[in-house]
Amino acid sequence: NEYSYVIDAVKEAVEIGRQAEIPVLISHHKIGGKNNLGKSIDTLKLIDEANKEGIEVSLDQYPYSASCTYLSIHIPPEYHEGGNERLIQRLKNKNTLDNIKKRMLNENGAWENPAKLIGFENVLIIAADKTPEIVGKTIGDFAKKHNLDPYEVMFKVLVDNDANVLAANFGFNEEDIENIMRYPYTMIGTDGILAGEGKIIHPRATATFPRVLGRYVRERGVIRLEEAIRKMTSLPAQKARLKNKGLIKEGFDADLVIFDPDQIIDTATYTDPYSKNIGFKYVIVNGVISMIDNEFTGSSAGKVIRLKR
Repeated sequence: NEYSYVIDAVKEAVEIGRQAEIPVLISHHKIGGKNNLGKSIDTLKLIDEANKEGIEVSLDQYPYSASCTYLSIHIPPEYHEGGNERLIQRLKNKNTLDNIKKRMLNENGAWENPAKLIGFENVLIIAADKTPEIVGKTIGDFAKKHNLDPYEVMFKVLVDNDANVLAANFGFNEEDIENIMRYPYTMIGTDGILAGEGKIIHPRATATFPRVLGRYVRERGVIRLEEAIRKMTSLPAQKARLKNKGLIKEGFDADLVIFDPDQIIDTATYTDPYSKNIGFKYVIVNGVISMIDNEFTGSSAGKVIRLKR
């Protein structure tokens, strides 16, 4: 949970680590809903206490106030039993559909309706192959323009696309994003879904790292440049147990990014996620130049890394 029950969710993750005696990674940690503003203070305190206790708890984040996932997450969990095929069958049944809407409008505490928390005006459709007319629009705006009920719009889009719909859900608090970014155990990650050339995706898949370096380091001064680089390189390599990654050091793989700290910035948006980043000169993978001036050279030198315990 990333909304009203986020503190309980972090407690649960920590308890799993405690009882199983394993490291814990809280992935793409964030706080959603205006009523939950500032709860990162409590979640980070829980993580800090766990580490002092000896439970290895780390976290990662992406620097955006909108998440990206399947639109179907807005449907209560009990209607997902049996997978997307059964979900679509239920959405096509008038009586079941009415019950789903009632359930979404009247939460019982066991599940939160994200659309109700953030509003349909903050649910942006970014991939829906069978209904291109709604791509790049929010459900709220589309419903208002066509004088439709936003719940009915969502149900129809899901049915028409066999539930294969991606949406960006705005509503994560910027104050908490910055607070989480300052935390020493936080790593930077994209959590991005690449949907194929020409498909609309969340800009985090293409622009997360320059966004941190440009907006949060240079423009806002949230963290120092050296700390940002550590959160992108040596810290995740350490957490993933990669023995020869993450540092510029003899015997390590020659993975290097050469960029201009005074120029680096992201330009990708939710409607133009492939807009090129600014400020990158070279990307070198295992000693091979893979990109020059933000253009792929055609050389790929990546390799599968097996974890050695």
